[in-house]
Amino acid sequence: MNPLDLDAFRSKSAILDGYCRDLGRSPDEIRRSVMCVALVGRDRDELRQRAAALGQVIPRYREMEPDAVVSAVAERGLAGTVDEASERVREASKAGVQLLCCQHFLLDDPGHLEALAEVARATG
Repeated sequence: MNPLDLDAFRSKSAILDGYCRDLGRSPDEIRRSVMCVALVGRDRDELRQRAAALGQVIPRYREMEPDAVVSAVAERGLAGTVDEASERVREASKAGVQLLCCQHFLLDDPGHLEALAEVARATG
């Protein structure tokens, strides 16, 4: 499923559960996953710098201010400081997401992967 809309995820999961029951299949046999854009920084300044860089990579964000990019990504994906992103991952897990696939577009920024790794460590 894409994007990280937890209300839509819950709704679609309930529909899928019903189809499984109708077919005599356990809903637990299906791994639930979501793919979304990731934009994470260790602090607000780093997050804004990455948002500006993301605007150079993804055309829809090109004309936006960094804070607006963060907000736009947060609506559809995983965006914020490490702590904020970690909380969002925990919320997704509570909603039933078992696998969160993060799209990483800042290929020249290994620090972004390190920040994502911090989120992964914080959320286990």
